[in-house]
Amino acid sequence: MDTETTLVITKLLDEISSNNGVVTAAIITVGGMLIVSFLSFISQLMITNRVVKSERDNTISQINTERYIRQHENWEKIIVENIIGLLKTCNPELNPDTNPILITEYALKIQLQLNTDDPNQRKVSHLVNELSLKANDCIEKQSASELLEIHADLLEATKPLIYRPKFHA
Repeated sequence: MDTETTLVITKLLDEISSNNGVVTAAIITVGGMLIVSFLSFISQLMITNRVVKSERDNTISQINTERYIRQHENWEKIIVENIIGLLKTCNPELNPDTNPILITEYALKIQLQLNTDDPNQRKVSHLVNELSLKANDCIEKQSASELLEIHADLLEATKPLIYRPKFHA
């Protein structure tokens, strides 16, 4: 090092080592600024982390709601198609000759989709059983009006399943 640089460094060290209040205040100020900067960084990091977590939770909730809606729409489509098929097959005005295999197939497809713990779905399941058994003459010979009465009951019992889905967000 050259002598001029060495003299400046020596002078600076002498001033720092002396009890000069200006240098001490400058060191305290710089130290305070460093501490404040560090604390600001930590607080911003925590805030950003919370915001990201909140947005992630909202996104997951939206995805789960959309998935449930799609599942319900698919379930609803299967139920409606099979109930319509069962009603058409069991309607004495449309089909004077019942087809027990087709009736049983529709009934099983419907019942596999139903949750008997739910009161509305349990009622639909019961009516599907009743209609299937009566249409197949397993209970006794039924008149057309009795079968159509069960048709109407089944349609009414199915409406709450289709028009009021439960959302689990």
